[in-house]
Amino acid sequence: MEEIISVGKLVLYLKRLRNLNSVYSKALPFPDACRIFVFKCPELKKLPLDLEGADQGKNLIKGKEDWWKQLNGRIK
Repeated sequence: MEEIISVGKLVLYLKRLRNLNSVYSKALPFPDACRIFVFKCPELKKLPLDLEGADQGKNLIKGKEDWWKQLNGRIK
């Protein structure tokens, strides 16, 4: 039986990781504040986030506009 991981507060800075294409293989629930900053990670096209049920006002994901376009709704 698979254990469900619940992540509390998270601050993640991803910068100049040109070959990074994944952070984690499954969507993780974020019940508390989540801050993710992504810069110069061109291969990262999917984030392992499940923000359903989370207080959307406490979550922040930042990156350049072209990076957001390539995500194209790939956040669960």
